[in-house]
Amino acid sequence: MSRRLRFFTPNARPNAPSADGGLAALGVGIALVCIVLVQAGDLRAKVAHFLWLYGTMFALYLVAIAWISRSGDTPRLRLPLIVLIGVLCRAILLAGEPTLSDDIYRYQWDGRVQLAGTNPYRYPPNHPDLAFLRTPADANINHPDLETIYPPGAQWVFRAAAALSPDVSGQKAAFVLFDIATIGVIAALLRQRSHHPAWCLIYAWNPLVLIEYAHSGHVDSIAVFWLVLGLYSLGSGRPGWGMASLALAALAKYFAAILLPYAIVRSSLRRWIPLFVAVIVLGYAWFVDAPRAWFASLGVYAARWEFNSASFTALNLLLGHGVWTRAVLLAALLAWSLYHARRQQDPVRYAYLVIGFALTFSPTLHPWYVCWIVPFLCVYRSPAWIAFTGLVALSYWVWVDARAGGAWTIRPQLLALEYAPFYALLAWEGCTRVFPRRRGRASATEGVTVTSSS
Repeated sequence: MSRRLRFFTPNARPNAPSADGGLAALGVGIALVCIVLVQAGDLRAKVAHFLWLYGTMFALYLVAIAWISRSGDTPRLRLPLIVLIGVLCRAILLAGEPTLSDDIYRYQWDGRVQLAGTNPYRYPPNHPDLAFLRTPADANINHPDLETIYPPGAQWVFRAAAALSPDVSGQKAAFVLFDIATIGVIAALLRQRSHHPAWCLIYAWNPLVLIEYAHSGHVDSIAVFWLVLGLYSLGSGRPGWGMASLALAALAKYFAAILLPYAIVRSSLRRWIPLFVAVIVLGYAWFVDAPRAWFASLGVYAARWEFNSASFTALNLLLGHGVWTRAVLLAALLAWSLYHARRQQDPVRYAYLVIGFALTFSPTLHPWYVCWIVPFLCVYRSPAWIAFTGLVALSYWVWVDARAGGAWTIRPQLLALEYAPFYALLAWEGCTRVFPRRRGRASATEGVTVTSSS
């Protein structure tokens, strides 16, 4: 394989002595772009400006990945530098107003409702009984006619953050703490799998992760932390801790439950499923006085919402009915999950393949959903997925059309521009696996297996 593409190979390691000055300069460059982005103000009104800034960040990020692949094996110096730059960028973006997404205002509302002694699943934000809690910022809440969609694990964080700060900065700070902790777990996971820990840069400096967690403030950082911690625990031979962590991930966002088939087909993990269920039940017991509304909004989301999905759009045109399209994609996801649950011994490899499939064929793909795949890119370094973390930002162009009175949909030409390089790179990766250039290289899928010890 050519030296130019070496950093995309999963088993590539730093191979030549070099100072970290160049890497530090790249990190500072990303931080400076973060400062400009925060000063830009309302990014919905400046989408083109945002995309130029994001593209600059992403270009520096790609050069940083290449730099890591060529630089020397000095983890004592490099890992602190990577973490320091990652924390610095997050601290800068925390000061920005979350204008690209308004989800955080719902988090803030749910936390405030809980502090007032009310179950957030009981009433939607526009219910008259909650009028005394409303503030001017609550006008930003989307879907105020629906009860909260967020599960108990997220609600606990919403409440704690609302108790610490009355504005959205408290919520963002809480999510960033989980985000920073994820960097540490990824570094430990890389060591566990005999990879250089400096590859955590792929997550720590990823512009999509920086924007979606530190600037926009999305709850997914909580679930991703518990997910990665659970996989690390499984690889360490601690299935009890692993299953408990995966349950907490599902309590933070339902999406994490797609990893359950891996445990179901393995006897070493199957006996820990009651623990998984117990953690889930205890989570919902906290909100037991409103059980009918626990999944009401989730049902609306699953049945109606669609956004930025090329695969769903194409299949929907073929089948001609959204219900059939969703049913086919759900069946495909279940089949894919069960197939790889039996085939893959490595839980990290299983999670990577299933999450990647779910994102590719989801009817709704907001940019922050793609952050779920980024921790696994530190291990597998897929060119397609790394590129897609940059390309998916194009979907924010929807704000241009929405503010002009158009529909909340992605233009077909933008959808093609976003997905065509991604699918082309996926095809290229598939071809290189089927027709490898070199025989005898260590397989990227080699990793730890789950043991039955507790």
